Amino acid sequence: MLDFHEDVTHECYSNPSINAPKRIFENVHLGLLLLLILGVVKLLMTTVIMAGGFVGGIFAPTLFVGTMLGGAYGPIMQATIGGREGNPQVYAIAGWPP
Repeated sequence: MLDFHEDVTHECYSNPSINAPKRIFENVHLGLLLLLILGVVKLLMTTVIMAGGFVGGIFAPTLFVGTMLGGAYGPIMQATIGGREGNPQVYAIAGWPP
């Protein structure tokens, strides 16, 4: 069924730049940078909301910040230590507060 679309289906495999992960800096993945930015921005915005007396919870933002920063910590440790620490996704779950 896809034989007549061979040029479309094999385009991604013939061009390695399409399959490469998006990088903003030389050795920083977009996902890692996004996790760090989202964690820090949410932490700052939660602080502003709580200090200003606005309506907003503290439990759900704490889960979000812990997950984002824990999810960023796993790949950083994997890059620095070299894969001896286990699965990087475990740090995202471990970042949740007890």
